[in-house]
Amino acid sequence: MTRRTWVLLFPALLAADGLQEVTDWLGRWVQRLTEENASEFLRAFDKTLRDRMETAVTALVRNYEIASSISVLSVTPDGDRREVQLDWYLSLKPRSPNAPTTERRERVTLTLQPAKKGWQVRSLSPETFFSPTQNG
Repeated sequence: MTRRTWVLLFPALLAADGLQEVTDWLGRWVQRLTEENASEFLRAFDKTLRDRMETAVTALVRNYEIASSISVLSVTPDGDRREVQLDWYLSLKPRSPNAPTTERRERVTLTLQPAKKGWQVRSLSPETFFSPTQNG
């Protein structure tokens, strides 16, 4: 491999490594919701967003057994931030007996900012995706 080829490949390798870092972090973060660990899931949000999301996420975890999975559709760099498009699936089985399971699937957009331990969620849309009373 010539030196010129290596120089051209190096930025692509860095970008791929950064993408893997984001997707690995997202997987660990979503796992916290599946484990019904609301406090750890919420800890990833910046304070303003956490304050808005805390009631909904806590009620969701309290009232449902949660199965959650994501597919990363895109990760777009914006300086040190990343805009992430996810195809997010939630299966919510009510803790009350004989209640039907609810399934949700939606495109969710996040803005991530680097933090001490991975990333911090600065914005999430739609926030109503985690509402325990959302229909469908």
